Amino acid sequence: MRCKSVKNKLPLYVSADLSHRTKEKIEAHLRSCPDCQLELKSLEEALRRIKEADLAESQRIASWDEESWAGIREEIGRTKVNHLAKPGLTYRRQKRYALGLATAAGIFLISILVYLIINRAAEKPPITNAANQDIVMPEIETQPTPTKAEVNQLQKEAGAQTKPAELSSGESKTAAEQSLRQKQTSTEKRPGDTKQIAQTQAPASTGK
Repeated sequence: MRCKSVKNKLPLYVSADLSHRTKEKIEAHLRSCPDCQLELKSLEEALRRIKEADLAESQRIASWDEESWAGIREEIGRTKVNHLAKPGLTYRRQKRYALGLATAAGIFLISILVYLIINRAAEKPPITNAANQDIVMPEIETQPTPTKAEVNQLQKEAGAQTKPAELSSGESKTAAEQSLRQKQTSTEKRPGDTKQIAQTQAPASTGK
């Protein structure tokens, strides 16, 4: 056992109120612990003095004779008579004490309530300023979801725009081909024109 546990149980050990097994454990600890031995001696000395005082008081009471008991009875009776002779004073005194206690309690409660109200008022932010302020919410633009009919219409318009572009490209291609053909035909005609010019110039020279 440890010293703390032994010291807590020493009063029961001195008064012989422990079981046999616990008593043996405490005695085994006391053999090797001087500190607990001093504690045990102090408890035994205190218990011895109490017993001696009790014995002396018992002997003194036993030695009282009939006259002593008569004086005690007379003193008790005188106290009762004085108490019954002044009931009003006692009642007024009790009433005064009760009124004073009630007043003090009321003042104490009122001071606590005032303190709590002041603290709560200091902790809370002013509500009026928050109510007067305008709350500005950001505007969020939402685009409507196109319907199926709108999607089909957009696809038709896109197809209609691509067709003129295809036609214009085809027309430009055919125009280029026609201009190329005209150049070819013009180059083919040029040798014959020169031959005819030469034939027309030949008779003129022979006539001279």
